[in-house]
Amino acid sequence: MAPISSSIHTLARRMVEVAKPTSPDALIVEAWAQGFMVGSILIMLCITVSNYRRGVLLHQLILLELIFGSFHGTFIFIEAPIYGWYLSVTAIFLIASWNLHNIIAWIKVKPFIGSKTSFIFVGTIALAQPYWALEIYADFAYFNNINDIYLKTRVFEALFRDPWWVYTTCCLLFNIRARYSLSLFELMRLSPRFAVMIVAMILSLVFTVIDICAVIDRFSTSLPIGINPFWKLAFVCKLLTDSVILDDFKTALDKLSAHNISRAQVQRVQVRSTAKPSVEHREYPSTLHASSSSITRISGGNYEDADLLERGAGIAVTREIKYSLITSICAVIMMQTAMSLPIDREGFLDTSQQFDSVLTVDFFIKETYRAREFFDQVESPSLASVQTSFFLFSSLSQRGKDNSAWLHLRESITMLQLLNLHEEDSYTTMTDSCYATLSRRTFWLLFITEQAYALQRHLPLTLRRPIRLPIVADDQEATIIYGFLDSVNLFRNFGDGFMALWNSTERDHTRLVSPRPFIKLQESLKDAIPNVRDRSEVQQADLLITRQWLKMIVWQLCLKKGMLSSNPIIDSMSFHYPIDIARDVTLVTRLLPLEAFQANGVGILGKIFDIGSTVEIGPKDYLMDMVRILDMDIQGHAKYLVLLANRADECLGVRVPRPLSSGNGSPAVCEIDWDEGSDEIYDSASSSPY
Repeated sequence: MAPISSSIHTLARRMVEVAKPTSPDALIVEAWAQGFMVGSILIMLCITVSNYRRGVLLHQLILLELIFGSFHGTFIFIEAPIYGWYLSVTAIFLIASWNLHNIIAWIKVKPFIGSKTSFIFVGTIALAQPYWALEIYADFAYFNNINDIYLKTRVFEALFRDPWWVYTTCCLLFNIRARYSLSLFELMRLSPRFAVMIVAMILSLVFTVIDICAVIDRFSTSLPIGINPFWKLAFVCKLLTDSVILDDFKTALDKLSAHNISRAQVQRVQVRSTAKPSVEHREYPSTLHASSSSITRISGGNYEDADLLERGAGIAVTREIKYSLITSICAVIMMQTAMSLPIDREGFLDTSQQFDSVLTVDFFIKETYRAREFFDQVESPSLASVQTSFFLFSSLSQRGKDNSAWLHLRESITMLQLLNLHEEDSYTTMTDSCYATLSRRTFWLLFITEQAYALQRHLPLTLRRPIRLPIVADDQEATIIYGFLDSVNLFRNFGDGFMALWNSTERDHTRLVSPRPFIKLQESLKDAIPNVRDRSEVQQADLLITRQWLKMIVWQLCLKKGMLSSNPIIDSMSFHYPIDIARDVTLVTRLLPLEAFQANGVGILGKIFDIGSTVEIGPKDYLMDMVRILDMDIQGHAKYLVLLANRADECLGVRVPRPLSSGNGSPAVCEIDWDEGSDEIYDSASSSPY
């Protein structure tokens, strides 16, 4: 280090000469503290290296933090005149370790904080660095008997070292409770690692407070300068929190949550109807931190706090209700993603090829039924139970179990009516705006689902008198909700009158009906979604195909009623109108990516199949395009593909080649000019049926 200029000597007056302590008691205390620190760090280094993953920045920083922190635990063995120099140099590494600890804390807590908070966190760490530069000089000057600035700067050390760690600890404890619905004792019981980490966090804060008190001479007998075991104890506890769990907190908690769920689900415990719920509570996980598809956002938003679904109902939410809701959502997710999870003998997710059981859609459906044995959703209905039945309907319908699906849809609607959530007056008395919003969304989700399912299968409606639409808040869900409201607009005009005609028998078709309501309905469908171009591609695929499907439904009823003509004034009353519908569907499939259709699941294929089934005349390319569209990689597509391919064979008199998929598994469609007709499909004011 360069010589200190003479001007520095005037910065402060020397009070006593600082040297290595000579008191046996002080030496014993300091030697014990340093030995404890170095020994603990060596053990933590071994733990970290044994769990180290190459290329992971967080693991690399933790290793550096431990190595840098170990140097300052050896100066007690150095004698003058090297003592002051050695202590000062190792203090530089110690300060670097402290700052690394704050950076590591930021990385670990980052998934729980927003970008603004993250910026403030890192920015304040950077702003504290001038103090540490001064502290490095003050430490060197003091222990080499140059001046005593260190006595003035040391008292602020905790202020520039620990606020970030205090915030990180508080943030973690808050998120454990808020996001994962776990108490500290429950988490510590589930995971010994988290138990060690949380205890170490608390101890580090306790020793930090004691260290501050020692520095500002709040104890009756103060320790010699340079002899302070308390910051070392706090430092070891901080290092322990970093090394015992190397991943960020969210990843570690998510892994724990997933493992807890999988472990509970694979326990083949025979559930008896006479078993006490308090005993079976142990089987049900109380946490879920996952986002489902947009359908879960519409009906319930965020399931991190399932109690929100019951605020307005005055019903105590049990673990069984939460568990049944979670497993029904899992069934839908796994159905749409065709996912299965291998489980080993001990209940862990198994990445090897050999496993004993697999978490499937049927498994989660059965788990939902099993959970429902422990509460009576009929006598004590809740919004969570309403949504559970809806998700059961969704998964069962995609598995082709139409009767069971319809039963659960009606069950969901009936429980909604038992809660009076189909009456607008019920919402005026609700004090919880969040619960009211979720209830409205659930009503309208059931409304349009029942409309679509009843139209496809000629079934009667239950939800006839609609309530007010939910208000769209200016938040991250706005785009999804706007698309959802577009779906509502498509179905709102299909009321009891239309459904009565649609479900009427052949004998009733002889009754004369004016074509005017049907013409008006076709026109309303053209103008129902004027802002469809602003929606996501997944929503566009659903909205545009659904609109064409509804047009086809109206056209079919007009055909049954004898309202069509070879030379109509309006295209929608023509015998050839299905050709226009098929043309527009083909255009939609060419303008939007395949993934947009796959995300909508097998339901959108059913609508395309219905449209293709009406195309018997006109250019054969449209019918062939319908067949090719159904050949996309969506679970459950084979049923529709075979039926429509056979119909194409029959209508066109040509053999449709099998398999139809191109080499990459995508629909084999011809190359087109992507700009051609792209504006027409979104412009409701154009002459196109769109």
